[in-house]
Amino acid sequence: MGIEKLVLNIVLGFFSLFLRFTKQKPHQVTFISLTSDKLNGDFKEIYAELIQYDNIEIKLNLIKFKKNLWGDFLYFLNCIKQLFLINTSKVVIINDNNYIVSHFKKKDVKVIQIWHACGAVKKFGNEISRQYKIANYDYVLATSKAWQYIYARSFGVHPDDVLPLGLPRTDGLFNQEHVNQMKKEMLEKYPYLKDKYIVLYAPTFRGNIIKGLKYEEIDLVNVISSLPSDYVLLYKMHPLLGDLDMGHHDRLLNMNQESLNALLCVSDCLISDYSSIVFDYSILNKKMVFYLSDLEDYQSTIGLNVLPEAIKLIDEEVEKLEKEMEDIPKAPAKSNTLVLNERDATYIYGDETLETRISELKQISVKAKSQVRLVKSALKKIENDKWYEIIPMYYFKEMTIEEIAEELDCSVGTISMNKKELINKLKV
Repeated sequence: MGIEKLVLNIVLGFFSLFLRFTKQKPHQVTFISLTSDKLNGDFKEIYAELIQYDNIEIKLNLIKFKKNLWGDFLYFLNCIKQLFLINTSKVVIINDNNYIVSHFKKKDVKVIQIWHACGAVKKFGNEISRQYKIANYDYVLATSKAWQYIYARSFGVHPDDVLPLGLPRTDGLFNQEHVNQMKKEMLEKYPYLKDKYIVLYAPTFRGNIIKGLKYEEIDLVNVISSLPSDYVLLYKMHPLLGDLDMGHHDRLLNMNQESLNALLCVSDCLISDYSSIVFDYSILNKKMVFYLSDLEDYQSTIGLNVLPEAIKLIDEEVEKLEKEMEDIPKAPAKSNTLVLNERDATYIYGDETLETRISELKQISVKAKSQVRLVKSALKKIENDKWYEIIPMYYFKEMTIEEIAEELDCSVGTISMNKKELINKLKV
């Protein structure tokens, strides 16, 4: 624990003594955010619903944390305010990880984590190195059952407390009339975009709030200069990075202050990286480009929950080779030479060899998919078991029994015993 957190703990510990003189308000719902000083996204949608009920008292504690001396001081003061707001509320709704909740929350306060992402491409929360362990959340919203165990590990909750209900802000993306209206409003606001092919660049950040935030360098001026004249490039950087200026060009527009959903609706193609925005965008069935120039470094420092799938790569290779077959001039087998990869001088002689390679890859793909189905079917037998996490941690993440015991806060013997029981269930 750093010196800042130590001082904060001492101060909050002192003020927490006064909590015994406060009473919980049975109808108070408090929204807390550290990434925005105004209601937007999911918070805005939920607030709009709750405000209709006269018996609910709503409190807002919304700040945009900035990592500097003054920002640290304001955060310090805000933590004291949070201490009393949280512990006098019946329900607390958050969209970031919260230090007060993790250390000073009373048991009768219910905390709902409306995580700001639709999924988890990158590792986060308790899965990465951080200054404190996340704890004391009661419920976490997710967009799919696929995220339950990842969210459970990251937020320190039981998988049953991860509720795959979806997120309010994506409801509009499933409504084509709403999407068309958002697009219309954006085109009216920016007439220049009409009849253009609109590309949106929206990456995530690198680093973290405590150690400092940064972004992957990219020359957007060069990118748009290389694209046809009817292309326009919009960019919206992660909110924590602030209003970054990414260069100047007639067809490069700063959209940092615009609504993310509006940009998703008006754009024709998205360029992103490890950002969960790709899940939002997938709802619209539009083109996406993944710019992963630091993939190896990112995997080794942060880590990914969604890895490049070998099966997908095999299928892509099949498609590539079939396209190469179409482009090869018809000639007797082995009469012409095709360079498939000039960089490492890989040669394939004749289209007869290509046909063989395509056939082999298709067989590999079929076998791999069959094996994946078998594994998924087997794991489904134990997915509701309390100790299910042991299997992916041991076999997929390659953690030792000792590491798993430490992660799940139990003895090595308990892990070994339950691992054997789970394996026996899989054998049945």
